Amino acid sequence: MEKLVRIKRLTLKNPFIASSGTCGYANVEEIPLHLFGAAVTKTITFTPREGNRPPRLAETPAGLINSIGLQNMGLSAFKTFLQDFVKPTTLLVSVGGETPEEFSSILHELSKYDIIDGFELNLSCPNLRLGGEVVGKDYISVSTILDACVKATNKPILVKLSPFTEELGKILDYWEPLLEGFVLFNTFPAMEIDLKSGQPLLGAVSGGLSGPAIYPIVLNSVYKHKDHTIIASGGIASPQIAQKFILAGAKALEIGTANLWNPEFIKSLVSEEE
Repeated sequence: MEKLVRIKRLTLKNPFIASSGTCGYANVEEIPLHLFGAAVTKTITFTPREGNRPPRLAETPAGLINSIGLQNMGLSAFKTFLQDFVKPTTLLVSVGGETPEEFSSILHELSKYDIIDGFELNLSCPNLRLGGEVVGKDYISVSTILDACVKATNKPILVKLSPFTEELGKILDYWEPLLEGFVLFNTFPAMEIDLKSGQPLLGAVSGGLSGPAIYPIVLNSVYKHKDHTIIASGGIASPQIAQKFILAGAKALEIGTANLWNPEFIKSLVSEEE
């Protein structure tokens, strides 16, 4: 794996990106974020969110189920946070919303900050106004949001999609020239049962499965769409799995669950490159 990675407009010192939700606002000290090519913040929404009621995490034999619920400080507080923030590496801000206007407003406001190098649109989060379906469920919903977002910022835009986004090929074909790339994928719907109570373990009942259990599924999609600019996200928990994604055509790799299991996991990836 080459050290320097050029996606399109973004140039990273290596292909490894700390995934949203695993490194706070790119400020978790336990993780050596300076070793990553980039770090993605928690998803920022227009107003603060408290997130789902606990428990929010459940380990599985080959992964982790999370049900955080997009807990974050909100746009206004994040802008204040940025004033004194020293970024450890290339900074990508994850943005979430339930309407195109929410997405574009956040991008417009945050584009004023030179410290931000680009954005990752979280189109795989549930839209409560639509009964919990993912925000970017199909070509029309994704395109409606992207139409607004590309007009709101001149910074590079990555789009993180759900594994169940419909018309994926059509989305990739149309939006490839207009975006920095596509992140495949976010987590897979899952749940766990507490044997003692007989009830769902997570406070929100279901959550999203990440970790090694999902990597062969994501690997299949990355390889299928390797003619597009793909950032792989899903189960990259060893240097060997990372290598497989590069061979499958991924331009860069998002590391998530492995950071939670081992905050210094990135060191094993970087040493493999040397």
